[in-house]
Amino acid sequence: DISIALKTLVGTDQIDFGLVPYLKLNNKLQINELSGFTSILIQLAKDQGNDEEQYEDLIEQYLLNPRTLIFPEITTEEYANYPMLKLLGSLEITSYALFPLYYNGKLVGCLELYTKKAEEFNGSTLTKIEAAFPLLAQLFQNIIIDFNNDIQDVVTDKFTALQPSVQWRFHEAAYNYMQSGARERNLPIEPVFFKNVYPFYGAVDIRNSSIQRNEAIRKDLYNHFEILEQTITAIKQTITLCKENEIPHEESIWNYKHLQELSDREILKTEDYLQRQIPTSLNNLKSIHPEISSIVDRYYQLTRSEGKTYEHRERYEKSLQMINVAVTRHLDDFNAELQNIFPCYFEKFRTDGVEFDIYLGQSIAPKIPFNDQLLSNFRLKQLSVLAEIAQTTNNLGPYFSLPLETTQLIFVYEKPIDVSFRIDEQRFDVEGSYNIRYQMVKKRIDKAHIRNTDERLTQPGKIAIVYFNSAEAKEYAGYIKKLQKQGLLNGDLEYLDIEELQGVEGLKALRVGVSLKRAINFS
Repeated sequence: DISIALKTLVGTDQIDFGLVPYLKLNNKLQINELSGFTSILIQLAKDQGNDEEQYEDLIEQYLLNPRTLIFPEITTEEYANYPMLKLLGSLEITSYALFPLYYNGKLVGCLELYTKKAEEFNGSTLTKIEAAFPLLAQLFQNIIIDFNNDIQDVVTDKFTALQPSVQWRFHEAAYNYMQSGARERNLPIEPVFFKNVYPFYGAVDIRNSSIQRNEAIRKDLYNHFEILEQTITAIKQTITLCKENEIPHEESIWNYKHLQELSDREILKTEDYLQRQIPTSLNNLKSIHPEISSIVDRYYQLTRSEGKTYEHRERYEKSLQMINVAVTRHLDDFNAELQNIFPCYFEKFRTDGVEFDIYLGQSIAPKIPFNDQLLSNFRLKQLSVLAEIAQTTNNLGPYFSLPLETTQLIFVYEKPIDVSFRIDEQRFDVEGSYNIRYQMVKKRIDKAHIRNTDERLTQPGKIAIVYFNSAEAKEYAGYIKKLQKQGLLNGDLEYLDIEELQGVEGLKALRVGVSLKRAINFS
């Protein structure tokens, strides 16, 4: 135990120690997160229910200007200058010191020294403890390194773990990196890429999600302004002699009866007004006029995040979450099924809905024979899973707190492409100028219209299949026919031309309705 060793060093057990390694997570200091390493001041502040932000601010101020603080016998004047020292009085601690510790010129933590017997706190004690500073600094540096490595291991394991289908190639690159001596010379690692893979793209989108979200926000803002108006009226009735400029002017409040006419930018300004400016005004009023405390407190109670002013947004988010959970379950099962057929790279992206990319090809699994029949199987299964997703999201309708609908989209790209792993973004991306066309089309088709109309290509209850060549249309018409026979798709297949998009022309689409009457078990 480090504390016992330090007590032996100073020659008395009447002195205690606090050890605080400078552990940061997302640039925020982590206090008392490591067993056995604690600060007596911070622990007392927590035990006595002190405001966390208050002592965190004090810590941050200290870290901006770290310095040795020594209080041989804490006086009333020192209590006034350093209010946190009052906490020590509850344990009858009379002497306290705080030493910053540095490793190679970098702050790595602090050492606290404290005692209930002031006579034990002398120059000899401090001289002896200073001898331990280099070892403690080394210890703290090791703790910081281990902490950061542990965090990274968990993140890699749980969030950005390499998919088994491509892991072999990264292991190969890592081995080459070490064997070549590039690691010792801190040279870049070799690029990881897969050539001639067939891309599959699919998307399940929430129809009019931005409109629905903004409508929910507007309704909540309306409720918020009603409560605010009632609050200001009550304040004026209570403090009739207050200065006019102390109360927010009603004309400075947005005319909430016209919230429907606000742009998205104006909505953001309105939210800032309610969340930042109004609380500042009300808190100032409350400090000057304590008699309105109950009115202001009631306003905060009524506008808390669990209340009426967030009701419609909460309903939207719950419905959205139900859809995304259901879609993700389908796609996870779909991925597992594909991996059993042939190893492939499968990646999901969360937007308002869910998008996914699949890369399939011999280069991903060099030791397993690849053939064109695999392509046909994957394409049929992709079409089938999107039909099942459409059924599921439709069947979820009665359970939504806010009605939402999904559209389903597939982009067919016949030619194989090359993909490489981008270390900076931790994902695969297309390689080569010609292949970038695939990525460009993907980003532009979700809002596309049918040529010479205002009708969106993607529609609720339907699957849109975007393609370039007639051979692709013929192939997918065969898959559609199979699923129609199974009762999964309707007999309403359409052949459509898509409007010219920026930098893209000649796109066509098949569109077919999904049989929504069929019950799907989505539990």
